[in-house]
Amino acid sequence: MNAGNFAPLISAFAQNWTGHCPNLRVSLTGTEVEVDQDHPMHGELFALCSGRAASLPFFRTTVDVVWCTTAPDAESLRLAVTALGVWVLPSFGGATLREGDGFIGVTSAQGALSENIIRASPDGYYRWRCPRQNFDRVLGKLQLLRRMENARPARVQPPRPSLYELRARFASALLVGDRSGAEDIISQLDLFQLETAVNTQFMRIRMWYRFGELDRIRDHPELPHLLAQPLPARIRSWIDEACGVLSPPVPDTPISLLPPEPSLSPSSTLDDTEAPSLQTIATWADWFGALRDGNEAVAKAFLSEERQLSGFDISADQVESLCKCIDELIIDDALRSRERRLILPAVGEILERYVRESGFPRSEFSNLYLSLLQLWCLLHGGNSAGREHGHVLLELASALLQLNADVADVCQTLGNWWKAKPALSQLYFALDAIELMERELADLRHAENLWLDAADVLKRAAETLPPADCEVWRRVGLRLGFDQPTIFGYLPYQAQEHDTVDPLAESGLQHVAIVCLREKQAKQAAEEIQQRSRIRVTVVTATESGYETQLALTADVVMFVWLASTHAVFRAFDSYDKRRFCYVQGTGAGSIVRSLERWCTNH
Repeated sequence: MNAGNFAPLISAFAQNWTGHCPNLRVSLTGTEVEVDQDHPMHGELFALCSGRAASLPFFRTTVDVVWCTTAPDAESLRLAVTALGVWVLPSFGGATLREGDGFIGVTSAQGALSENIIRASPDGYYRWRCPRQNFDRVLGKLQLLRRMENARPARVQPPRPSLYELRARFASALLVGDRSGAEDIISQLDLFQLETAVNTQFMRIRMWYRFGELDRIRDHPELPHLLAQPLPARIRSWIDEACGVLSPPVPDTPISLLPPEPSLSPSSTLDDTEAPSLQTIATWADWFGALRDGNEAVAKAFLSEERQLSGFDISADQVESLCKCIDELIIDDALRSRERRLILPAVGEILERYVRESGFPRSEFSNLYLSLLQLWCLLHGGNSAGREHGHVLLELASALLQLNADVADVCQTLGNWWKAKPALSQLYFALDAIELMERELADLRHAENLWLDAADVLKRAAETLPPADCEVWRRVGLRLGFDQPTIFGYLPYQAQEHDTVDPLAESGLQHVAIVCLREKQAKQAAEEIQQRSRIRVTVVTATESGYETQLALTADVVMFVWLASTHAVFRAFDSYDKRRFCYVQGTGAGSIVRSLERWCTNH
């Protein structure tokens, strides 16, 4: 496992263990700790390397064993000591005040070992001891504690997202064209005061520019105040464009929010002798190296720079190198957990650069798409609070299936995402994934299995689901080859279905346009809309403005499939009333129809 900036601390303890308790011996090469799963200290070392609280023993005499409990922050340390009071203390050990035990603050720490401990536990640590004859009992209790933690069921409701999680969700919402989701995330940042007012203004400007709402930028009441202070080059460029001011072109790269965040720990502040020069961090391979070595300041500085490479300005060797780095994050659970707050924005930038680009998907990037798919599933599977993460996963999966690359791995990852959280809130994902596999694969076994898994959830909630949703799932089941008795066993007709109003049929719409490069999905959606209503549907599959977009401008509502449309076509709707412009997240027929249903319900 990768120890990062905890390597010096583990090295100091490992030397002590080698001399006093050989069965605890571990091998340390650079920042890599070689420790077997059955090693007595595996649980504590893994927790430490993952950036969580951990307890490590230090042998000083033959009478007592001194333990040091570290944690990334004061609250985690308090919880860790509370857990020790339940499992170990005072039955098998305790804090002896005459020996200087108890909570050790930053200013109270003395000695070289204490300096390493404080780097790993910046708010102080807890020192306690146990008699040597109780050491094995204490170690067994800690091992049992870790096993219980690993066996604990996942939270049904995700915790309140952090600033880093919300920033990552915001980037994902922009990537998939979730306009309302992006605005909701900014509102959460304002509500919980997780971000500075200036940074949320930058995020709004970025969102308005991305969705072509230049008038919102031009008429923004805080614009004079923003222009009176230094601005990131990209923000200045967007404001100038909205106001009709000519300015030099700036590469379309993600914006670094200002001011920079504080260091995560004292060890992340590196002097010139400890860290490579910032100018040497020029590639993603360098960035992963800094991340692996615990050089957080260098890694953060790289993410804040505005690099000018586009998706196709990368060699085959660089693609392979980037894939290896991502695969390392997939394998190393400790590194991925410890550096999550840096990994999230980095993955967002990689997606922006190599997925949201005109040539996507490219066959030469298939390995990169697969690595991103698997990493994305590990980062967000089961804990995603919004739908945007699922749509990103589906888009990566769609690219790989279109390229006929790694089909088995793609289908397994789609299944893993669903199994991580098989709930009503994820039915949209299951349906889109089934439609994707149905569209791209000749062998429908994976789609059939996912339909059956989702049908178990549908069966338990059939009475509460909208009738239109039940009918969609029935039609999908029939297309997959299930017979009607099987389908009705999961989704029987309810009496209220006959009396329920169809939002499409009652919408009063006369003309709807679907803008989507994927003609098959668009036509399937158009067929379903026309079956349920008398709405005339125009399908626009053009890559630039012309006759088709002119016809779409006459529609009552434009359904714009963000991930399957071009920027040139999007700009053709600059003059269209944005209140009648509906962004579709996802690219399947089901996504288009459900987006129109929501629009009709809300309007």
